[in-house]
Formats: sequence, structure tokens, C-alpha cells
Amino acid sequence: MKNKKPNIEFYDNHADEYASQTFLMDMSEVIKEFLTYIPKGGTILDAGCGSGRDSLYFLQQGYQVMAFDASINMTRIARKNTGLAVLNLRFQDMNYDKMFDGVWACASLLHIEKIELNSIFQRIFQSLKQDGIFFSSFKYGTGKLLTKGRSFTMVNEIDLKNILKANPGFELVKTWNNTTTLGRQSTNWYNIILRKRL
Repeated sequence: MKNKKPNIEFYDNHADEYASQTFLMDMSEVIKEFLTYIPKGGTILDAGCGSGRDSLYFLQQGYQVMAFDASINMTRIARKNTGLAVLNLRFQDMNYDKMFDGVWACASLLHIEKIELNSIFQRIFQSLKQDGIFFSSFKYGTGKLLTKGRSFTMVNEIDLKNILKANPGFELVKTWNNTTTLGRQSTNWYNIILRKRL
């Protein structure tokens, strides 16, 4: 992938370490909430799949799964963990048309610049079937966070309101906050579930 962004370079350079740290994280509470809205055996796109942790869970529950990640090394790990033909793809290059019952973007869109989020949401909207469900999670807050070679776009209720105003085809289903701990670091997450209505 040409002209790689610093975030992608970080994951390429630390793929094995990051995968080992996060693969066993318990995401069951959040995943089960998402799956409440997805038909059994439905199609799910794991967008920014990282190590393939969540894709593997979806497969084990009987869902049809496609997955991609912008980091080539994370893609290789996800292929090994899931057996899927995981694509090396950026959100900006998504081009699916009404293919999925659900799009799962867990802690992945947070690396997209805020100015680009509306266009990415539009691509995700196009990829969903009618009444399809879109889950995303961001670090909760304002502005941008720079840490250890990565940049994070923080999102809060006001940001979400602006995103929905620019993407009126989405209906807000639910938001909630939860906290995860990785090593000594705790993160407050802002979880969002939207439904394609128009």
C-alpha cells in the first residue's frame, strides 16, 4: 500500500505484539448487543478487523463474514486466525453495494480523521442492506489524541449528532459507554449502533 499513514505503519511494525495483547480481550458484551440486531446466519463485514478476533467469533456463531484491514501484517495475522481471505483495504477504498446485514467497526474508525468520517459513513451506508446495522466504537472525548505513534479521533454526543445530520439515512439505535483495560491503561469507549433506514 503506497504512502502509508503513520497509524498503518504502527500496526505493520507492531502487528504481532498488538495481536497478542488484544486477541483474548473479552468483547462478548458488546458483540452480543450488536448481534441482537443481525439475522442468524446473516452477512457481517468486519471493517478494520485487526487480528481477526471478532471475525472468528462471528464465524463460530454461524455468520457469514468478510473482513479487511489497512495493515498488511495485521491482515496476514487475521487470515491465519480465521481462515478467511481477509483483504488489505482502507475504509476510503470500500466499494460494496447492499451486501451486508451488519458492519462491525470496532475501534477502527477512530484512526480516521474527523473531516473524513462523513464520507466513510456514506461508504458504509452503501454497503448495508435495507435495515442493516452499523456498529462503531471510538475513544470518548473531544479533539485528537496522539500516543505511541498513533493518532485517535475522539468522538462524543455532539460529534455523533453532526455525523447523523450529514448522514440522514442512518437512524440512531443506541449509544453507550464502557471501559476496557489493556495493561495499565483504561479506555472509556463510546459505542454506537445505527440502522440504515433510507
